Amino acid sequence: TNTYTGGTRIEGGILSIANNGHLGSSAVSNSVTLDGGTLQLTANVTPSTNRKVVVGAAGGTLTGTGTAGLTAVPEDTLKGVGPLLITGNS
Repeated sequence: TNTYTGGTRIEGGILSIANNGHLGSSAVSNSVTLDGGTLQLTANVTPSTNRKVVVGAAGGTLTGTGTAGLTAVPEDTLKGVGPLLITGNS
């Protein structure tokens, strides 16, 4: 688990996580921005209501491995201007 604040920006490559805590503190609004990169889930992840997934102009990919994916996604979690490719069970 990470406790950093300030959000996570993925501009290329793949960031692989197994739980929401890998993206920093969920007690504050720590957005994840996909702008040319991929967020890969290796286990089922339930996003915090404080965490938004923002898709930048370069777009991004959200993918799950095996049976992994997003569960119980709060309303208004995904937003942005770019294309979002969702693969696997995400």
